[in-house]
Amino acid sequence: MLKAFTPRAAGFAAAAVALYLAGRLTGVPELYMLAVAALALPLGALAVVTWGNSRLTSSRAVRPVRTSVGNRISVTVRLDNPTRLETGVLLLEDRLPYQLGPGARFVVPGVPGGDRELLNYELRAAARGRYSIGPLAVRLADPFGLAQVTSELAGASDVIVHPRVEPLSAPGLGGELASSAATKVRYLFSQGDEFYTTREYRDGDDLRKVHWRSSAKRGQLMIRQEERPWQARAVIAIDLRLAAHRGQGGRASFERAVSAAASIALRLGRSGYELALVADDGQQVRPAGMADQATAVLDFLASVEPTSTPSLVPMANRLARTAGEGLLVAVLGVPSSDEAAALARCRLGFGGALGLLVRTDSWLGLAAREVAAADAQAAGIATLLDRAGWRTAMLSRTQPLDDPWRRLTAPLGRATLTTHRR
Repeated sequence: MLKAFTPRAAGFAAAAVALYLAGRLTGVPELYMLAVAALALPLGALAVVTWGNSRLTSSRAVRPVRTSVGNRISVTVRLDNPTRLETGVLLLEDRLPYQLGPGARFVVPGVPGGDRELLNYELRAAARGRYSIGPLAVRLADPFGLAQVTSELAGASDVIVHPRVEPLSAPGLGGELASSAATKVRYLFSQGDEFYTTREYRDGDDLRKVHWRSSAKRGQLMIRQEERPWQARAVIAIDLRLAAHRGQGGRASFERAVSAAASIALRLGRSGYELALVADDGQQVRPAGMADQATAVLDFLASVEPTSTPSLVPMANRLARTAGEGLLVAVLGVPSSDEAAALARCRLGFGGALGLLVRTDSWLGLAAREVAAADAQAAGIATLLDRAGWRTAMLSRTQPLDDPWRRLTAPLGRATLTTHRR
């Protein structure tokens, strides 16, 4: 709590000294009384505002606590006066990080005793990140303007701004790479009437699944073990290397890559995939068992920063060692030939691999000859990956993400040719 006298209080103090000196010179006792009153009034004002401000309470409601870049955040501040006396004029400021805008300021003429004041304002999430709103600074002044007290109430409220999310079509891949629900059924029999396994009958089992041949051999009822639940899995690999990206601020290729990874995570999460995310520097998010795994991935992407990793080869090697059944989706700058070779090797451990190659050179404004050279290099890398079993598509600066996403996830045999739009 910060307590302070105003310039007007300093004037009263000077008047008190002048009255005291005048009383000494003239011998008029009333001047001493006026001097004491002039000095006591600011002290009394400070005591009043200190007591009044210390009794105020405040709370804050933020909706939503998670949002995406460009969306609005609604904030409601409640100020309560539990005393019997009305407060003086209140000056309030809810402090904000600059990414959410200037501080929200209010002037409240006064809050009656036992009453409350509700203050509402909106913020625009301009940049991804984790932010704290508050604390609420409350400045209370006395009616004479002699003293003021500033205190901090309501504490801080956290809000997470996810990367900008682009709407994507549902993935159209066939076979085990498609998933329209949280779980699928995988059939375990091999061929003909041969079943993958049988087990003993348990109370409640469907008698239509009794395998009579095995039951006759074993002398007890045996049940066909035909199916088991299967969770579709997807690993999203993202290239966060500072050296691989171009541009500055919110429109840089780095931000576009983060946005693309967030959009893909949300789309796959809604399609029922169990998600994991792996970054080039070894950071991982594996929210297994969580009801909303996409939110955990987006929370991580909200605060990621560019890394100093020199190459994608270590990430490709880690993916090869930890590969499992499922889908690999990589959001990368156009890799070098060595990096592409490492990515080609790690493809073998996954059921499928999709490569979204961010054309970071489209952020540079290259000349026509340089554009042609960059196109040729990107096409060569894409061909190398395609021959290794990847499906690749390019994403340029002005291109909607859904265009390459449709090409990546088109049903097998229907993928359209990759175009290079700048």
